[in-house]
Amino acid sequence: MLEIIPERWAHFRSYDFHPSNQNPIIFLSLSPQNECFIWHEINVDPKKNTTEMIAEKIIEASGELRFKLNRIDPIAGVNQPNTSTTVIQDLNKLFKMYRRQGFGTGGLWLPYDTKYHATRRGFIAGRDNIKKRLI
Repeated sequence: MLEIIPERWAHFRSYDFHPSNQNPIIFLSLSPQNECFIWHEINVDPKKNTTEMIAEKIIEASGELRFKLNRIDPIAGVNQPNTSTTVIQDLNKLFKMYRRQGFGTGGLWLPYDTKYHATRRGFIAGRDNIKKRLI
């Protein structure tokens, strides 16, 4: 599927992190006509995969596409007891390191914004805010 997704489209990754359940990671692209295509999904088990192994799987599935936005569940921002760092920090460190080594195109992972925010027109839900950012 990666071969038929044009490079000029806007590309995004979304990681539904959970420390003990299967973690789906979806890859989607937005066409110039604002059509959204989910073209790949990875399901990783955090009990069987380290953060480094998961990062490698994401990079392999991403090919040479550049991703405008990489979002992960905010629960990944909690410090891990074994490393005193968060999964988000680890992913960002690994993506930066791999990019320097010529493996993948990098990417900055940020948590989903699931809170309400005040705007000039009133309040906007966090999920609606995500939709606005994608478009």
